[in-house]
This record gives sequence, C-alpha cells and structure tokens, in this order.
Amino acid sequence: MTLKIATRTSKLALIQTQQIIVALQKILPHLNIEIVEVLTAGDRIQDTSLAELGGKGLFVKGLEECLLSGAADIAMHSLKDVPPKLGNDFCIAAVLERQSAHDVLVSKKYNSIATLPAGAIVGTSSVRRKAALLHLRSDLDIRMIRGNVDTRLKKVHDGQFDAIILAEAGLRRLGLEEQIKEILALDSFIPSVGQGIIAIECLECRHELIEVVQKINHPPSYAIMTAERAMNHALNASCYSPVGSFATIMSEQLQLHGVVWSLDGLQKIETRQSGAIQDAENIGLLAAEDLTRQGAFTLLGL
Repeated sequence: MTLKIATRTSKLALIQTQQIIVALQKILPHLNIEIVEVLTAGDRIQDTSLAELGGKGLFVKGLEECLLSGAADIAMHSLKDVPPKLGNDFCIAAVLERQSAHDVLVSKKYNSIATLPAGAIVGTSSVRRKAALLHLRSDLDIRMIRGNVDTRLKKVHDGQFDAIILAEAGLRRLGLEEQIKEILALDSFIPSVGQGIIAIECLECRHELIEVVQKINHPPSYAIMTAERAMNHALNASCYSPVGSFATIMSEQLQLHGVVWSLDGLQKIETRQSGAIQDAENIGLLAAEDLTRQGAFTLLGL
C-alpha cells in the first residue's frame, strides 16, 4: 500500500510530516509513504496579514484540494491552523500526542515581557497574541510579522523587532529551543485552539484510510482537541478572533480554560469548565455558553 501525504513546504511542516511517517511506519513497517508538497496561498503571500487574506484556512485549502483531486490521501496540519469547522467532506482522522502548547518570547536583548521597555516593538501575526500582550502590557508597540520561523528570527536578530512571540512546540521541533527567552504562562497567555498538536485530515468517505491512521491516534489529545474546537466553533471564532482555549486531562477529568479578549486587550473574560473525557464536546459548548453570558459576542464584535 502506498499512502500519499500532503503537506506545506516549510521546514517545520516537513519535520512534522516526518513525525507522522515515523509513527505510521512503526506500526506498519511495509507501508510506502510519499510526500506531496503544496505551496499554499497562505505561504505564498507574505506581505499581508492573515486576517486580510481570509484567515488561516488558506494554509488548509490547498491541501484539501489535493485530497479532493486524489493527489494525496491524507494531509498534515498544525492543528492551530485548521478552522474550527471543516467542510462536510473532511474530518480530522487522528492527532499525535500534544507537545507544548505554550507561547514563548524570543528577543535579542530582553529576557521577558516584563523587562521590555515601554514602546518596545513586538512582532506577531496573531490577533490572539496581540490582545494577550496588550492585556499584560498596553504600552507595547505590536506589529504584524509574517514568514516562516527562520525569517521571523532573522528580523529579530537584525533589530527590526525588539521581540517576537512564537509557539514553543514549533521551535523545539526545529531544534531552536536556545532562542527561547521566556516561556509564557498558560494562565495569562492562553494558547490557540489545538496549539502543539499535529493533525491528520482526510476525506470523510475514506473509511479504510481513517482506520489506518487511527492506529496512531492519541485519544487524550483528540479529546482535548474536541473540547477546544467545540468552544471556538460555538463562538464563531476564527483567526480574526482574540480567543484562547486550553484543555488538560487530570484524574480522568477534562478541564477547559477559555478566554476572550477585546481586540485592544483591555478587556478579558474567561471560563473554566470540567467533566468526563467522553463529554469533551459538551464541555467546550458549556465554556462557550458561559463566555457568551459574560459578553463574548460583544467583545468579538459579532
């Protein structure tokens, strides 16, 4: 059997794709796997914010086209790039075990957000990260930064930015953990839905493929994903939205922390919900209901 896996062309995407390949071939050693590299619109256009381009779904669309055409059987995604609601033809068939969900500070001169001077220029392309930063430090100058990790790091080291915010999991997968100056606390800097999780997408009708890839699925991470994505979907959250969600499992209970900020970061509402692991989706919906009661849709401008 030959399995074709579609992936973006970045170094990080290819490393993450290799993690899927290693996991599959560990249990199916005779499985032949081919990589189909796709330059998505989100990767091709670097001088415009993702919100203006139409969101992180641009990273997903090109890979989904490969699935529909038959050019690929499955697609690899960083789950944080996948919109909370997929088209009816698609499903997340499996996820690998979640790695760190933390965001981190990278800087040439400063060791923490607290030590950044007033007016320091901090780069991010994330509306969520911008709002979270401004909630902590309203005196910072937050500016858009796009490009792959190496491109962003170069802009910091060249002095274009005093600091940037990146995902810890991505830096560690690239072997760049020495760049990390501060790991940001999950309580105050809630991550994006699914951050740190590698996901496998395929067509809903490909039952034989779903059966194959589910052999490497990590059930706790899948439950965590389900709760976080249910909350975001119920809030109509997207890459335009200053929304964070983070679920954990402790003592057979799933606990979900959800946050909505105002775009300027000045206002923040949050919720904590918990329950049985098998009720992951309902826990996410309860979180969305509580945030809605607190005024989430007003903060989100919906």
